[in-house]
Amino acid sequence: MAGEQNGILGQTPEELAERVAAFGGKPFHGKQVFRWVNQRGVFDFEQMSDLPKSLRETLKKEVSIGLPKVVKSTTAGSDGATKLLLQYADRQEAEAVIIRDRGKITLCLSTQIGCALGCTFCMTGAMGFKRNLTAGEIVGQFLFAQKYLKAGESVRNIVLMGMGEPLLNYEATLKAMRIITAEQGPGLSARRITLSTAGVVPKIRELAEEKIKLKLAVSLHAATNEKRNLLVPLNKKYPLEELLPAAEEFARKRKRRITFEYILIDGLNDTPEDAHLLAKRVAQIPCKINLIPYNPTPFAPYKRPSIERINRFREILFPRTPAVTVRFSKGSEVEAACGQLAASYPLNHLPKSFLTPALAT
Repeated sequence: MAGEQNGILGQTPEELAERVAAFGGKPFHGKQVFRWVNQRGVFDFEQMSDLPKSLRETLKKEVSIGLPKVVKSTTAGSDGATKLLLQYADRQEAEAVIIRDRGKITLCLSTQIGCALGCTFCMTGAMGFKRNLTAGEIVGQFLFAQKYLKAGESVRNIVLMGMGEPLLNYEATLKAMRIITAEQGPGLSARRITLSTAGVVPKIRELAEEKIKLKLAVSLHAATNEKRNLLVPLNKKYPLEELLPAAEEFARKRKRRITFEYILIDGLNDTPEDAHLLAKRVAQIPCKINLIPYNPTPFAPYKRPSIERINRFREILFPRTPAVTVRFSKGSEVEAACGQLAASYPLNHLPKSFLTPALAT
């Protein structure tokens, strides 16, 4: 990645050992650098006191850490969610969101700048695809957020639900998560990391075989192919008949429930018929369902259902499905909620799909 060749974020302890050795250090010095940066949050080589002074001076001259630059941070007064607009070496931008809930911190990370999938309820899709983030740029979001937090706060959970489709940036995303879960680094448990996908079926199957045991969330949003084709155009390539078996296989291999995310849109996918069909579709899959009332965006022709329609939908699902939660996204006040991330890119060139009227009104 242009502008990142010199940075050390995104390098494993073994890669850093080799790199530091090239500057005259010992292999264990590279692992010490990894620990200073990723575990202790120290980004100044001069402060890495267990390194030889000559090596510190060389690293300071030859190598950069590669943290992103914060362009803007905005905190919602109503729920405390903070949106971070971050800029990388090539001046491209992505967003991360710090979500505070009852004393616990969840960090929402981006894996791409923009997104190619064009989900019609999502602002990231409206900005189009710019590029993949590198492993270092993804790790950099985490480390910057840790640095940004108040004393006594630390990231407890990560959700890969920011800008982009993680499974279309598979290698970089998984490498970043391996670094974040490394014992010599942040040491976050993989069980506290949830990867959310729009349904890239081959990669769901591949992820099920990985040693790193991330949790999986599937952005479902509809119980029929007709409606899902409108909301999630990727469904035309991987329809429900392929997606749901892959999700079930993942859950059974991991012996852990997956999460289905379902954005409720007034008059489109929130009818009693939709609820009954959804319950039938997922009946054999170990899962929980998060119902997410639609968060308004400036371009889409959709509305959030009334609380009565939301509650009715939930009541039909439960107890037909074992775990159903209505989740009102935090951060909507600062456009940091589900479907609202678009960095500072203009949304001037919307594809026709973003202007398509809802199937039902």
